[in-house]
Amino acid sequence: MLTVLPHLLRRGIAVPSRLSLVHLGNDPVVERLSPLPDRYDVGSALSRGLARMCLALLAGERPASRRLFPRALRGETLG
Repeated sequence: MLTVLPHLLRRGIAVPSRLSLVHLGNDPVVERLSPLPDRYDVGSALSRGLARMCLALLAGERPASRRLFPRALRGETLG
């Protein structure tokens, strides 16, 4: 994603007027992009959930199934 946005802008493809862009994840590097893309953030829930599942497997248990609902962070890349 980080290489796509500058490449499209150099080619004259306006984001968001001609293309919508959404980034999965919230990275400090993304915060420096302009326009800032719409993105999703799961926070620390993903790493905590994976750690719980690994600990359950190590204890010989079946890990519980969980759903992650990321928080949408508005940017400027949806038309």
